[in-house]
Amino acid sequence: MNVAFKTSEFKQVIPASLPQVDRVCDELKAFLNAQDLGGYFFGLSLMLREALVNAVVHGCSMDEKHCIGIEIQCDDQGIVMVIEDPGPGFDWRRLQLKQADVLQDHGRGMLIFRCYATDVAYNDKGNQLTLRKSY
Repeated sequence: MNVAFKTSEFKQVIPASLPQVDRVCDELKAFLNAQDLGGYFFGLSLMLREALVNAVVHGCSMDEKHCIGIEIQCDDQGIVMVIEDPGPGFDWRRLQLKQADVLQDHGRGMLIFRCYATDVAYNDKGNQLTLRKSY
């Protein structure tokens, strides 16, 4: 799929399904390339994929009737990604400093975010994630 981006903003609302995660990550690559920011693709796609999978699985319980909001903006300071689902959220404060078990197939999201983002923030409810990557 060829997607052209002429602005420094990427907004989508997607059904909560795992195939949509792959599609959005492909579109992220086109968006970043259009901004001459393709060098940031690996880290940003890793974070976006993790956030979206969490939103699909945990926030929406794999129910495609629910939707996930995605907003990505580029400015002269960096790139900001906001992912929001309609779910009940989670207690991110409790899990914030928990050590990830790298041998498990789950539970590594916060570690990934800490490694690749400059700033990580959740809303109080825990169903909206904001990731900033400075240049």
